[in-house]
Amino acid sequence: MIDLTIDAGHGGKDSGAVGTTGVKEKDITLKLALKVGKILSSRGVSVNYTRTDDSSVELSQRAAIANNSKARFFLSIHINSASSPTANGTETYAFSAGGQGEKLAAAVQKNLVAAIGLTNRGVKFANFAVLRETAMPAALTEVNFICNPKEEAMLKDEAFLDKTATGISKGVVEFLGLKWEQQPQPTKPPETPKVEGITRIMGTAQATVSQMVSFAMKGNKEPQLPSCTLKELAEIFVSEAKAEGVRADVAWAQSLHETGYFKYGGIVKASQNNYAGIGALNGNAEGQAANFPTPIIGVRAQIQHLKAYASKEALVNECVDPRFSLVTRGSAEFVEWLGVADNPNGKGWAYLGRGYGASVISLLNGILKEEKEVEDGIPQWQKDALETLVEKKVIGDRAYWSKRLGEKITIGEVLGLLAKL
Repeated sequence: MIDLTIDAGHGGKDSGAVGTTGVKEKDITLKLALKVGKILSSRGVSVNYTRTDDSSVELSQRAAIANNSKARFFLSIHINSASSPTANGTETYAFSAGGQGEKLAAAVQKNLVAAIGLTNRGVKFANFAVLRETAMPAALTEVNFICNPKEEAMLKDEAFLDKTATGISKGVVEFLGLKWEQQPQPTKPPETPKVEGITRIMGTAQATVSQMVSFAMKGNKEPQLPSCTLKELAEIFVSEAKAEGVRADVAWAQSLHETGYFKYGGIVKASQNNYAGIGALNGNAEGQAANFPTPIIGVRAQIQHLKAYASKEALVNECVDPRFSLVTRGSAEFVEWLGVADNPNGKGWAYLGRGYGASVISLLNGILKEEKEVEDGIPQWQKDALETLVEKKVIGDRAYWSKRLGEKITIGEVLGLLAKL
């Protein structure tokens, strides 16, 4: 079981609060989350993350990552803002008073204030989504005020961020009843995932194009795809994935995760035809990622990159993935192993990436739950209904009615069938 899920607030298209000199909350929270995770891991505390790169992660998805990992506790890291440039200090939130969430918040608040020396604004309570929807005790800390020029300047100082991460970590350690003074323990190696029930990247897609499109539209009704339609893109995924033996629905789910249902807003621009954040490294500026001339080449690069991790077989098409040679072939044959921290081989698509594969699986499961249409456009439930009526002798000529399933029926025909019923 994971001891703590660490949530770096905002990310991707959501920059969070922005200071007067351009410091973005999403960048600072990610730095702090990774620093805190490293400190806690060195002391034997097992952690996972809601994001380990500049990804867009919806609020419900953040809670789902924690809930699915069955973490014991949850901590969200944020930077505060207000209308006044003189607002200052540190505060930490819990969902309600009297529980473990408040105790976690109090321990973090006390140690964080002691570490960075800002005004102690105390422990407060709020109906924040990540505090409300997580199944475990949770706290949310606001380190300082980015709207205050003096406190924004602190966020540019790595020494200050190190102190902040240490203060937060001390609070967690104190809350867990551990001794901070003890010698740090080596980071625990990730447990080898059980093979049973793990989803392979290579194979035949279980979802149809219509399911892929339908699910994507639920997350974003206006996808930013300047070079093709959503359906055309899904068809490209199916074609390219089939050529290399990769599951198209897995690749599609990964793209929804990486692009925020094709909303973009992070490092990668929609015009780059880059559907998986290839070459978009932490700290890169907007647009500083792989650029592909067409949607087909962009999808082909993603499929080839997945195949590089999932298989040692040669590529069928000419290599267009600029990072193919950097991958240890066959090091992540399962979706759940795409995050480095979750992979017993210590490799993976996302660094550190704990929970990355689980996020993709969650989207894949959503896709597979969409109503499936067969190639002739007739939903299976309608075909099943026909068979039931034939079996009950309400309809005598199966072949005749089977050909007419896609047609409109007259009122007279409806009355005739109802009379037989």
